[in-house]
Amino acid sequence: MKKLLLPLFVLTQFVFADPPDWETEFDPWMYEFAMYMNVAVLSDVDGTIMGNYWGDMLAAFSEDGTVRGIGIPLEVPFGPFMGETLWELTIGSNDMFGETISFKYYDASTDQVLSINEYYMFLEDDIIGDLISPEIFTLGEAECENYDECGVCDGPGAVYECGCSDAAENYDCDGDCVIDIDCTGTCGGSAVADCCGVCNGDNSTCSNCCGSPFYDDCSDDCYIDDSGECCYEDQVDGCGVCDGDDADGSDCNYDGVDDVCEDEYQIGFESGFFEGESTGDVNHDGDTNVTDIVMIINNILNN
Repeated sequence: MKKLLLPLFVLTQFVFADPPDWETEFDPWMYEFAMYMNVAVLSDVDGTIMGNYWGDMLAAFSEDGTVRGIGIPLEVPFGPFMGETLWELTIGSNDMFGETISFKYYDASTDQVLSINEYYMFLEDDIIGDLISPEIFTLGEAECENYDECGVCDGPGAVYECGCSDAAENYDCDGDCVIDIDCTGTCGGSAVADCCGVCNGDNSTCSNCCGSPFYDDCSDDCYIDDSGECCYEDQVDGCGVCDGDDADGSDCNYDGVDDVCEDEYQIGFESGFFEGESTGDVNHDGDTNVTDIVMIINNILNN
């Protein structure tokens, strides 16, 4: 049973890992010259020889990052490295000599791309290492394609202080909220104050236009007229009526007669009117009598 489970475990690791696309990026027919290497890759942890046939990869690169060779894993059948996995590399170049070649190693068990500390100068037809005495590669730091703003590989991002990776969501390493706090004091909450300044209110506690639950406009010029209608200040006429026609407020009953003439005694033809109707009570003493008739005649004679 153990013999069956071990290969299954290794295969599962390979299937769920995310290996790089080095093999598809490498085209050996693009290069005129070649050099050859046989290498052993040593772990940076305990110095053991790396090599997982089911998923590990080794590749050579030029200075501009172009893939120049893909390692072939070989299980050594004899000699001092018998039973170990070594790597055979054919490295391509269009320069016969002098190009700097670097290397990277993909560890399928950790799903990481690691740098190789060693690098070499390309030399046409050069052969470095063999199965008895391979060239030794040592692993360096993990490569990363997705650094956050703090330079952390696959890190949580700039909302956390650099070096901190265990802060709670929406909080920095000091426990301070790094996004908006709502009116209840909840970090990242959705509660908002209404136009009256009440948290989660319904605009019903203030007397301005915005205090009506039927309006959600919090503009400063929002206004309620004398009839209780909600509108803006530039819509209110001189009588306090929304969309009214009396700009100066002189005829607030809209009867065509100046309100001053209707409500106070004045000599003139407008005297004796109230809200547009003739009362006959020219002197506004509450009675219609001979005095009112004399005053009307006097008004006519004086025109």
